[in-house]
Amino acid sequence: MESRLISGYVRSANALTGGSFRVRGTVKVSGTPAQRRVVLFDSATGPRPLQPICATWSAVDGSYSFPRIADREYIVIAFDYPRDKNAAIADFVRPEPMP
Repeated sequence: MESRLISGYVRSANALTGGSFRVRGTVKVSGTPAQRRVVLFDSATGPRPLQPICATWSAVDGSYSFPRIADREYIVIAFDYPRDKNAAIADFVRPEPMP
């Protein structure tokens, strides 16, 4: 699954995408891999903090990836669209270098 820039935030997203780093992980619901909407947020403070940068759906095996991003701190939120569970949030996420 390819991540997509969120429309309306392209100006700020361009400053954060195009890098050589990535954030990746696996979404699990009660220990089982799940397909969920995953959104990457810029965690920088300033006049417009917590801007959404990219969004994707996790794959059937729960995996997701946000490639080609800048080396900075992010917040990742996986939303549970069936509304059975709360969203899963990971903050202070640092990307890894892309291979």
